[in-house]
Amino acid sequence: MARLSLRAQVIITVAILALGVISAVVYITSAGDVTRENIVRLNRDRLATLTENLARRYGSVLTFIAPSQFEDTSLAERDEMQTLLVTITREELANATDVQAGFYHSIWKKYLAAGLPSDTTASMELYNRYLPVLVRATVEEQREQWSQHESGNSHVVIVTKPVYTRGRLVGVAWAFDSLEDQLSGPTPFNVIPFLQIMAVLGILLASYFVINLRNEIDSIRKGLELMKQDLTQRPRPAPGELRDITDSISELAETILVQQKDRETLQRTVQQKEKLASLGKVVAGVAHEIRTPLSAIKTRVQLWQRSRNKKQALSQESMELVVSELDRMEKSVQKLLYFSKQRKLNLQRTDLHELIESTLRTLKERLQRRRIRVTRQFAGGGLWADVDRLELREVIINLLTNAIDALPRGGEICIHTSADAEKGTVTIGVEDSGKGIASDVAERMFDPFFTTKETGTVLGLSTAYEIARAHDGFIEHIVSQEKGARFDVVLPQNGHAKSGRG
Repeated sequence: MARLSLRAQVIITVAILALGVISAVVYITSAGDVTRENIVRLNRDRLATLTENLARRYGSVLTFIAPSQFEDTSLAERDEMQTLLVTITREELANATDVQAGFYHSIWKKYLAAGLPSDTTASMELYNRYLPVLVRATVEEQREQWSQHESGNSHVVIVTKPVYTRGRLVGVAWAFDSLEDQLSGPTPFNVIPFLQIMAVLGILLASYFVINLRNEIDSIRKGLELMKQDLTQRPRPAPGELRDITDSISELAETILVQQKDRETLQRTVQQKEKLASLGKVVAGVAHEIRTPLSAIKTRVQLWQRSRNKKQALSQESMELVVSELDRMEKSVQKLLYFSKQRKLNLQRTDLHELIESTLRTLKERLQRRRIRVTRQFAGGGLWADVDRLELREVIINLLTNAIDALPRGGEICIHTSADAEKGTVTIGVEDSGKGIASDVAERMFDPFFTTKETGTVLGLSTAYEIARAHDGFIEHIVSQEKGARFDVVLPQNGHAKSGRG
């Protein structure tokens, strides 16, 4: 039943409870009908016994009347006859509470020794309406008769018995009883325990279905937790109406996954276009970087040719200049190759604070020579991330070198680190107390081979930016109202950022 839909579970619960209530009503009604029949039957039997005794005694009294006097109606008016019949009636009714009885003389056409109904008007009406009918039927059929009648809240039972004297039918003994008090009393069936059982059953069924519903919701919640870690995971399909929810979640996850792949494809396309857009700048930079050493080499070669004609030896200075210019060209080519190649990072769990300290030790002599003071504002508790240690070291060296070049003697560099648990990123910032970066320079400082004579060369920033982007991160220049320049390197802590720079 746990796999039934929520609607089916509710319908089943309501149906079971309704069936229980209907069963209770039917049972109570049946029990009431049985009780009613039993009350009527018991009272009929009691009245039958009473009328049988009355008929026997009435018949015995009438045996004292001579057969020739049976037709004499004046005997009915005699006090002795009335007293004797009334005495018999009272004696028989002594143990029959609330019962009325009497004798009808069928020859004299008289009701004698009658105790009439006195409880309600309705009972009197039933007495007057049905007793003569039943007495007449008894005389005609010469056998016992009984009947029950209702009017409003009144319910009566009448029993009649033929009275014989010397084998001749002389009258009818009758008894009349009102059952109003007995039938209107409380039902002998106690419905309270039954209703309690139905209430407990309803609570158990409701609890059962609520627990099943909660389990299905917990299953959906666990599926969502798995999807947070791996978007390819899907929640287990739920039954019934909850199936629409799990299907919608799966469809949404599939849509997000497709959009994520499309975004990654678009990002690669944009990056490629950015590289193509930068190609013109790269070519200009390469031409500038290579043309100058080529001109110097060409001049020296021409001088060598002239010297050879004059049989003069090549000077050491000329050889060193050629080698220096060739080295310069090689470095330019290396930068170009580094900028254009696709990197395969060797990610490993790295203590970023230790990496920063080791990099500072490499630059210690240069910092001391310029009397530059380094302060640290590190995140508490250590800072670890999945990075390519050698590549990130190159980024830190580039940022520190630029800061050193931008500072006068006695300047200050501040290195700060932080972590953003919500975004899953770490930040390494390098800030100097120099003059800052002009806005026109800031717009182009990440371009490959960008140089300016007025402010010097912003060394390695294009390379550093490419390394950060290879880590799915970025480098951001923070404009400060105070003097100095600040660069923040933002990288994903686990090798893949939840959100990054737009």
